[in-house]
Amino acid sequence: MIISKTSREAIERALKLTNIEFSGNVVFHTLESKNAKGDRFSVCLKVVESSGPGAKCSASMTRADGEYRRSAWACWHVHGTFHDYLNPEAVIHQSQMVHVAGAWFKAKNKNPLDPWLDWNVGSIFSPRNASQCCDC
Repeated sequence: MIISKTSREAIERALKLTNIEFSGNVVFHTLESKNAKGDRFSVCLKVVESSGPGAKCSASMTRADGEYRRSAWACWHVHGTFHDYLNPEAVIHQSQMVHVAGAWFKAKNKNPLDPWLDWNVGSIFSPRNASQCCDC
């Protein structure tokens, strides 16, 4: 995600506060400045332990035991909490496109300023919302 109108310190503080709720399992995969002014950053969140809190699971069952495969990426709840702890003037740039039935569509009701917006990340045959792809 791209976050603008904020500082590196504010982003690092937001991660520190997020980690209180997720037992210190969340880290930056990427935190890089995108301009010379230092108020626009590319940020990617991941987890230290995929079996720990805040880890994302796949949208479809891919293991023989019927469990969802876990990944090292931060889940929907981590991102929402992280966004809540950012300073209010920070702008989070997110995609306005939604992938449905193999095609991309412009989301009519998607608010890019709402980090808690939930959406289907599964398929038509096996729907699963982003908020369901973890153990939170």
